[in-house]
Formats: sequence, structure tokens, C-alpha cells
Amino acid sequence: MKKKTLKLFIIAGIIGPILYFLLLTILGLLWQDYNPITTGMSKGRPYAVGLGRFLIIWMMIFTFLSGTIIGAIIWKRFSHPVAQKYLNYV
Repeated sequence: MKKKTLKLFIIAGIIGPILYFLLLTILGLLWQDYNPITTGMSKGRPYAVGLGRFLIIWMMIFTFLSGTIIGAIIWKRFSHPVAQKYLNYV
């Protein structure tokens, strides 16, 4: 991958979740009955809300962990002296 592409992925991985959290928080404060988890779920199945929350929480945990691991691997490769010389960081 190119240096610019990797930097873009790193920046998107940091800024994206922050913007998503801020957007949901602001929308939740502006709209009184807005709830991003229950919006769009069926009212006919009472277990759907609990199941949806469970799945969303585990999906967020999994993506955060996998993103952290991938970011650490990329960061370790950037920190290696040979990689720094190759990418003209030194």
C-alpha cells in the first residue's frame, strides 16, 4: 500500500468513530424521542430491542478490538527502522 493510503486509513480509523459518536449524541439531544438503537426495529417483537442492543454492543467491541490490533500491526511496521528508511521517515 502507498504511504498516503495508509495514512488515510489511520486517520479514518481515529476520526470516524469519534464523528459517529458525536453525531449520535447530538441527534439524541436534539430529537426528544430519537434512539438510534430502537429506531427501525419492529414493535411486534419485544425481544428484538434487547437482541439488537446485544448484537450492536458485540459488533462494536469486535470492530474496536480488530481495528486496534490492525492499527498496532501497522504502527509497529511504521516504527521499524527498515520501514522508516524505506518510507523516507528518517
